[in-house]
Amino acid sequence: MTQLLLEDMISILICIPDRIDVLEPTMNIDTTEYPFVRMENSPARARPIEEVLECISELLARGRPFVFVSQDAPDDAEDQIDTRRKIVTWMKAHRTEIRRLIKGHLQIVPEPDQRAEMQGFSMVFAKFWGYPMFVVASAEAARAKAESLLAGA
Repeated sequence: MTQLLLEDMISILICIPDRIDVLEPTMNIDTTEYPFVRMENSPARARPIEEVLECISELLARGRPFVFVSQDAPDDAEDQIDTRRKIVTWMKAHRTEIRRLIKGHLQIVPEPDQRAEMQGFSMVFAKFWGYPMFVVASAEAARAKAESLLAGA
């Protein structure tokens, strides 16, 4: 594994603050294994959408390709109209960087039935976000696919 650069260390501190007093919990971004960026939907570590989008903006500002890896499905906070509006506004402002630098989202789904369902959703995901979602069965498969995507970047 490559050593973390100073800017990576700073980003880790910014993206994962110690406080967990959120008004609008959505998810958490963990950059400790950059360029493998974990998205967690754990309520205990959830962050307001503004913090999540700021963290992703900082990742995009690095100008280097990366991938998202997630093992859990988004929570119901994603259904909030205000949250969706903020995401769409942010996404429109960053569309070019998103398509150029985010090489994919690896969704780990161990159960075959759930994996098939998520695979169907992956097409909608890619159309909305501008980068592909790959549904895999294990963390090992996610790592292998992520390495392949980054090698081709």
